[in-house]
Amino acid sequence: MKKKTDDFGQIVLDKNNVVVLKAKLSSGTNLTTPQGNALSKVQSNSNTFDVRSVSKQNANGYTITNSDNLIINDFIKVYSDGSGSVISDVVSLK
Repeated sequence: MKKKTDDFGQIVLDKNNVVVLKAKLSSGTNLTTPQGNALSKVQSNSNTFDVRSVSKQNANGYTITNSDNLIINDFIKVYSDGSGSVISDVVSLK
């Protein structure tokens, strides 16, 4: 998730410009059913998601709360050669 400066000059998460990144072992590794459903929603341009879990704060102090809406602009699959040690390709699925 990118960061931006709000109206008060504070650096905040840009919840309107989110990219989903999914790591898989190989190009043939399918998305899970929930991941596939999310991708279908993003591809249909119905790309707003409600955060329904508990609030989370990352190591830098940025928080995503359970009242936030996230707008997903891309869904990217990163995969390896099957070993998980080398990135083979990065593909936008949108």
